[in-house]
Amino acid sequence: MGYQHGVTGLSCRGTCLHLSWEQEQRQFLGNFKKLQADAPLALGKKHECSLTLYFMKSLAITDLLCSLVNAPLTCMFIYVDMLNSDWACKVYHMPLFGLPCITITNLTVIAMERYLAIFRPFWCPSQSFSKKLVIMAWVVGGSLGIILTLPIRNTHVVINSEVNTSTCLAGNEKVWEKAVFSVVMFLVYFVPNLVMLYTAVAIIINRRKRQESSQNKFQYIDTGTGMALQGFKNVYEHNLRLSYPVTRYSLYREETA
Repeated sequence: MGYQHGVTGLSCRGTCLHLSWEQEQRQFLGNFKKLQADAPLALGKKHECSLTLYFMKSLAITDLLCSLVNAPLTCMFIYVDMLNSDWACKVYHMPLFGLPCITITNLTVIAMERYLAIFRPFWCPSQSFSKKLVIMAWVVGGSLGIILTLPIRNTHVVINSEVNTSTCLAGNEKVWEKAVFSVVMFLVYFVPNLVMLYTAVAIIINRRKRQESSQNKFQYIDTGTGMALQGFKNVYEHNLRLSYPVTRYSLYREETA
């Protein structure tokens, strides 16, 4: 009875591990490259969807016009005797009422655009439609300002027995004057305030939820990434150990007669 040593090659196992490691690398790098390719598209869509700066320019213009117009008109009201008729009073108050109304409509449009950008991103207005919204805000605000001047008329005011003057006052004796004032105040103050309040509260709640979910998500991702990298490291080290020709000596018994 004798014994002989036979050689059995096991390089196949290292090759399989090497292929498995390369496949994991390709999958990981492929997903990473896909994210890199999708990121500019997402950022471009987000940039296209976010048109707040465009609306802010319109808001800044109305605020600037308010500051430029109010001061000279106030000086003219004090030092120039020009408000002697109802139409003069109406024309004088049109820019004083119209520009603040346009400012409020611009704020309302900005709040609506922010709500759509955050909660309804696929409903975001395009750039051409945004220009129409800005024009509409100016038209609606200016129209409300003009309507608000309709009840204003030149009124004779007696200061004392020796002094009297005339000034522009809003009439509230007729029903239509009260109706105009009430409707315009509702559309200019109550509706925009409700819209902006609802938008602000919704954005704050959504932001808190996203912060909480992102913190939990990052913790999970860090744990998973650490486990994945540790697994890749183990496979890589094991692959290095088996990349060289590995042989195993098998001992078999040969019976001799």
